[in-house]
Amino acid sequence: MNYSNNTVFQYFIEQLIEALKYENECREPNGGKLDIPFLISCLCQDLENNHRQYDEFSSDLRNCNNYNITIENYDYYICKANVIIYNAIKDSDGCRYIEANFRYEITFGYDERYLGYCECKPGDPDYREDKGCCGHGCDWEAPTIEVRKSFLVSNRTWRGDEHNYWDFEDKFYADDKEENEKKLLAERECKIRNLKETIENAQKELKKLENL
Repeated sequence: MNYSNNTVFQYFIEQLIEALKYENECREPNGGKLDIPFLISCLCQDLENNHRQYDEFSSDLRNCNNYNITIENYDYYICKANVIIYNAIKDSDGCRYIEANFRYEITFGYDERYLGYCECKPGDPDYREDKGCCGHGCDWEAPTIEVRKSFLVSNRTWRGDEHNYWDFEDKFYADDKEENEKKLLAERECKIRNLKETIENAQKELKKLENL
């Protein structure tokens, strides 16, 4: 299917579809599958109608050495596609790919359009038997997309050992009494659970010994 007259966009949509298909294959047999045409429809429409807004996106895809698309679940939305850009670097060991300090994020969602309860019937203009509706003026969920370019600010790990972290944790709870009370409550509940489990196991063991 021709999704775009722009070859960069056409190839990207094809790769996106493959990533969505792979995500569906990885989901459990009884899990909810992604509705691929529903997801890509708004993006294809936006690429065609507002292509100028995608000039930088097109340039980044065209000029990079490679890119990868990963799909992840996203709270309050259907899913999100991460477009990870890679550039080739030549060094003494040859050529290797490194991730760029930015990526694109495409969030797929839906817009609930309450236009009216469907009262369509066979014989109405544009009525589709497979949909049971004519598709005009009835309640439906329209596809939405949000495209962002995000830059990496920092990617670090904690410097020091676990004891250093405990010092930070102690200072945090010392300054935040409310959180400290929650922490003490959680620790107390954990001790109670552990004691109950220990007592229960001891009682079971005692009962076994008494029945010998």
